[in-house]
Amino acid sequence: MINILIPTAGRPDMLRQALRSVRAQTARDRIRRVLVSENAGSKETGDVCREFPDLPIHYVSREPQLTPHIHHQTLMAEGLQDTYTAILHDDDWWGPGHLASAVRALDGAPQAAAYHCAIFKVNGESALLQCDTNLCFWMGAGHPRMDAIWELGRDQVLLAALLMTPGHFSSLVARTPLLRAASVVFQQDVFYDSDRRLTVALSRAGNILHNPIPQVFIRYHGSQDQRTYARENAGKLMARTTDWILQTAGVPPAEIARRFVNAVNQCPGDARDLLNSFLFQAWCVPQMACHPDMEPELRSLLDGDQKRRRRQSLRDLFPPALLAAKIRLLARLNRKRKPS
Repeated sequence: MINILIPTAGRPDMLRQALRSVRAQTARDRIRRVLVSENAGSKETGDVCREFPDLPIHYVSREPQLTPHIHHQTLMAEGLQDTYTAILHDDDWWGPGHLASAVRALDGAPQAAAYHCAIFKVNGESALLQCDTNLCFWMGAGHPRMDAIWELGRDQVLLAALLMTPGHFSSLVARTPLLRAASVVFQQDVFYDSDRRLTVALSRAGNILHNPIPQVFIRYHGSQDQRTYARENAGKLMARTTDWILQTAGVPPAEIARRFVNAVNQCPGDARDLLNSFLFQAWCVPQMACHPDMEPELRSLLDGDQKRRRRQSLRDLFPPALLAAKIRLLARLNRKRKPS
């Protein structure tokens, strides 16, 4: 059976959409409990829950209000039960087949600890729908085909998580006892980037399954908890997560760097520009290169980035029309030099 955790904070309209998506699940008969945990003292949340009498909703109002970090700690301490636990943030929602796909995949892979799926990104209330790139899990899994659910071992998840957060909370369905053990990551002093740490922690208990077909909608908006962190501070916190991953990996740093470089070099060319946009963020290769044992292995990536930046500087320096004229002139000169 499935236990669902929905942390919410005074957003009744968004919560209503999230609960509609729970009610629409094709595996609804497998849902034993939906724990809705209100953390902003909103009386409307209880009214919204009563709109869904056909769902096994257990409603809790947190008073006094908790920090987002303590709220998640409390849910992990008090809210875990049944065979599987799924997390759905109040501002996100699921496609109808999400739980069915997750349970089917986990039932068929007893060695797996958890399931994630790709996502659709929704900016605000009125925006074009964007599809997640699957880049992190795709690179970690060795660039697999799109026609099956990917299964990643611990080392593969490690590579994926060093690149960026590979799986969102709202796409997670995990075996409850293993999630309970992995939830020690919420006992750390910083909540930001904890979804990245949780995936790594779960991979120590079993493989991670990833469905490359999007089934979850993640909403980005101005009142998100993560927006409370300044951009500069967020980058520093992500760098701390990178250090935590390296310190707890149980693998020598130089070996991690070697595997990471190999995975990057095997990336198909048409995805390399996108990969570069992640590689050289402050929390990724630059942070790993701060470790003396990793820097020599990462040197080829760092040198390649310097060359790329120099080329980009030249493009920024010269107007596109001038560069195009230069290319045409060089082509004409080359034709003239060819023997008749």
